Amino acid sequence: MILTHDAMDNLKEKKFFERIKGHFWLTIETRPFMRVVQGYAQTLMDM
Repeated sequence: MILTHDAMDNLKEKKFFERIKGHFWLTIETRPFMRVVQGYAQTLMDM
């Protein structure tokens, strides 16, 4: 999945994480990151 330019800019911004604190799982911009983390965890579990 490709992150849009705006979503990537938000993820790079430190204040972004302060702003979404407590809502990480519900924030659309973090979903591609979470999919990558889930895929990585699944790969490790399959080994």
